[in-house]
Amino acid sequence: MRCWYFIALLLCFPAAVQAAVYQCDNRGEVIFSDTPCGDNAVEITVDPFHIGGSFDATVVPPSYTPIPHKSPPAATDACPYINTTRLRRYIVEKKVAHGMKPNDVERAWGRPTSIIRSSRGERWSYHHSDVARDYVYFENDCVVDWQQYERLQPERWRYLYR
Repeated sequence: MRCWYFIALLLCFPAAVQAAVYQCDNRGEVIFSDTPCGDNAVEITVDPFHIGGSFDATVVPPSYTPIPHKSPPAATDACPYINTTRLRRYIVEKKVAHGMKPNDVERAWGRPTSIIRSSRGERWSYHHSDVARDYVYFENDCVVDWQQYERLQPERWRYLYR
């Protein structure tokens, strides 16, 4: 209980807790100290209830260099540019789109059942069951086409959509 009285007493008399602050000039550099810092020390008054300001007001802030924004790849690239937000949406929705890389397709549809490589590129096959098959075609590690089929009757397949 005595602690509260002491705190209340200190709040009522802020001058009693205020310490002296000295300003000195040291070869052109201004120094502040709680003890006299030389023959030219000048005691200054500080308002203890002043809110705001900064301690490093004389310090030059470091310069800010923004990180350059990456622009989409040029149109001459093998794969068309896919916005990262759109790419994540395709992966979450388990969709394939032109311009996706093999890693992106694997994240969307999983590991393929089989991969066939040729001089033109690759074909990834997904055999989900006896009634559904999906194919993804790559050229230069870029999706150029995909197909999805389902079986209607034995030995007869129907093209669903691309």
